[in-house]
Amino acid sequence: MKSVLLFFYLIAGILQAQIPSNTLKSNGVYLSSEDFIDGKLTLPFNKVDSLKFKENYKLLLGVETPDTTFNFLYDEIWGYRKEGTDWRIFNDEFYQLNYEEKICIYTFPESPALYFSKSLTTPLHELTRKNLIAVYNSNAFFVEKINALPLTKSVYKWDRKKKRFQFIDWL
Repeated sequence: MKSVLLFFYLIAGILQAQIPSNTLKSNGVYLSSEDFIDGKLTLPFNKVDSLKFKENYKLLLGVETPDTTFNFLYDEIWGYRKEGTDWRIFNDEFYQLNYEEKICIYTFPESPALYFSKSLTTPLHELTRKNLIAVYNSNAFFVEKINALPLTKSVYKWDRKKKRFQFIDWL
């Protein structure tokens, strides 16, 4: 039995080696923000029936394999990738991430509100004019542009060509 398992692990390793290193798997765990930037997943896997995530289970993120379950405490990891979508863990909650280098935009599944952080390691804030100004207060040009927006104009104005919020260009 052990030799059969060893054979399957060797075959899986050979198949893994044939995938280009710049190809990011659909699922896995990011131990740090640096791992996210580098595209380095721990326990990477593409969707297969024998591997799956266990989420929100006593503040653990689990990756189940046929043989074992790998559990990660929320405070031990930065986030994870599930079905090609990146998630960050902040205050024991999962936020879907849209990374723009100058700002990170987040959505929370149970809320219509949007959130942001200045970097991948800073706290999340609700995406409002007041919070943008408070977080980016040292960027005079940005603060001036936000303050110049009429109250009838939303900071959520979308740039269709760049596929992101217009205010990101002011950062």
